[in-house]
Amino acid sequence: MTQLLLDLEPPRIPTLDNFMVGRNAEVLAALRHLCATIPEHPSARCLYLWGPAGSGRSHLAKATCDMLDGQFLDGREANAHDIRAAIESHGADDARRMLVVDGVESLDAEGQEALFHAINLLRDDPRGALVVTGNVTSRDLSLKPGRDDLRSRLAWGLVYQLHRLDDGEKDAALAHRADQQGFPLTPDVRRYLLTHFSRDLGSLMRMVDALDRHARENRRIVTVPLIREFLQRPIDFAVTAHRVGNVA
Repeated sequence: MTQLLLDLEPPRIPTLDNFMVGRNAEVLAALRHLCATIPEHPSARCLYLWGPAGSGRSHLAKATCDMLDGQFLDGREANAHDIRAAIESHGADDARRMLVVDGVESLDAEGQEALFHAINLLRDDPRGALVVTGNVTSRDLSLKPGRDDLRSRLAWGLVYQLHRLDDGEKDAALAHRADQQGFPLTPDVRRYLLTHFSRDLGSLMRMVDALDRHARENRRIVTVPLIREFLQRPIDFAVTAHRVGNVA
């Protein structure tokens, strides 16, 4: 039931402002700098972000891409043609030329070769900008045979490790989200959420949003009993589908 509720609750659009920083302040500052100006040195225009699932790689990649009106490619779905098309789609009058590839380890051999050439092109273009994400360091990436040259290209620019939030940081993130929404989330409620639900921060944030909506609709405050009651209520699929459809 909990997962069903989270599946029906639409996630927020990722931005640099709603990213929960934790120990990732340095990479966030680098991405803000990339979005605010056109760095002269090529290394500051080509970033490789790596970290485990749940560390915020996709959030930062999508947020940066949106701010620069770039081309976003999911490595699990993209191929060499997609990468070449993304680079060629930028006209000569574009102020920036931005490519984001989220999940380099998922590209096939041809896709990794196309990314190699894209990095060369964007590095040499003063308007070029590139963000690539991966699950491990470039040195430890499990690349396709013959594509070891991509390791050195990913290490050309700035490389940042992303860290998952620890429990204390997640607790602070829950309190911050509730404060943004304009309602208190007491320590006992936050503790209940952290011990009874998914450890994934995105899922926790969506649960806070859903609880806030439920509490407002019923003119109550968010308490542990209200959470239990919320999870046992019947779901109006027609209303929820309409809300999700409007968001999409």
